Order: sequence, then structure tokens, then C-alpha cells
Amino acid sequence: MADLFINTAKSIDENDIKEFEKQLDIILPDEIKKHYLKYNGGFPVKERFYMKDYDTYTSINGFMPIKYHFDNIDDWTMEEVYLNFNITKGILPKNFLAFASDYGGNKFCINIESKKIFLIYMDLGNPMENPNAIRKICSNFDKFIKNLEEEEEEEDDV
Repeated sequence: MADLFINTAKSIDENDIKEFEKQLDIILPDEIKKHYLKYNGGFPVKERFYMKDYDTYTSINGFMPIKYHFDNIDDWTMEEVYLNFNITKGILPKNFLAFASDYGGNKFCINIESKKIFLIYMDLGNPMENPNAIRKICSNFDKFIKNLEEEEEEEDDV
């Protein structure tokens, strides 16, 4: 079976996850732990997700790695995003953990209490002040991953 993610960061282990949880004072849902032990960030081969309640698609630019940067590129790790957006700036709820972004910088988050997946529109102002910026898009992480689709090729008009 082909990999579901490409260009992932250095692998992590159970101890890295424990350090991550201690640093952020959160407990990762089991499905996130399982996924990140296999794929630490990276880019999904199937990058499109159909948001049924909104009758539209969204595309994932990439998943944030835990602890390690991909190829020493100065991108953001999941903990850096959490510390910046949830703690320092206070623009994401503390129970929301961003794990991926779309091409516009909007954040895919898991509610670490309910385990539901949300898309947070960062371009609609402070999400904590605009309820329309926070949209539930899936009931859980495993279902979210399972329902990713390949981007359709656009035909060139000749």
C-alpha cells in the first residue's frame, strides 16, 4: 500500500509525544498519536476534503510536524503554532489543536475534548470573536483522513 503522506519530518516516538503533551499541557487524542507516530506532518497524497454541511471542498496544504521541522525548513511545528495562536495571541481556543493548514493559511484543528475536526478561517478576523470563522467539518480525525480525496485535474481549454 502506498504512503498516504509524502515529505514528512523526522519520525517521532512515544517519548516525543509525552514531551509534546507535557509542554502544551494537553492530552492528544489517540487517533492523532497513532497518525503522527506513522506520519510526522507532511503532505497528504489525497489533499481534498468535501465539507458536506457547506457543500464545498477545501484543500490541505500540509500537516504540521511535531518537534522536528521538515528538511530544516523554517516552517512551524505543531507546538509552535499552538504556543503562538492559542497561548501568546489567544486567537484560537485552548482546546483546539491546529494540525494542518489550507493554501490560505486557515487552520484545520481538532477539538481535543470532543475530538471533532474544525476548519478555522483565519482571514475572517479573530476566530474567538467571530463564530462564523469556526466551522465543524468532520466528527473525528480518522474519518477526516479516510475521506480525503485526490485533487481532480483541470482540463486545459484549447
